[in-house]
Amino acid sequence: MMTFDVANILTSMIFIKRVKAIYGSKIIILTDGAPYYRASCRILNLRHGVYSIEVRNLMERIIELRIELSHSITTYHALRMDAMRSMRKCF
Repeated sequence: MMTFDVANILTSMIFIKRVKAIYGSKIIILTDGAPYYRASCRILNLRHGVYSIEVRNLMERIIELRIELSHSITTYHALRMDAMRSMRKCF
């Protein structure tokens, strides 16, 4: 999975190029309407669409849930490792 700290035309080009390589050129890229996504799609000859407010809210919630889940898993493993270290010290 790719993550970028900055969203601009260069990062969107890299991401959309990889999506195009995987799924081909007969896809529609749906975004929140940021101008760099539109420009990247135009350069890569892909169709671009903007999703509605309802879909945007749903997608943001899915992303938040994914972040919360990964944080929970990381915390769980850290606590479990601490517990295992404590048990080893007892024996």
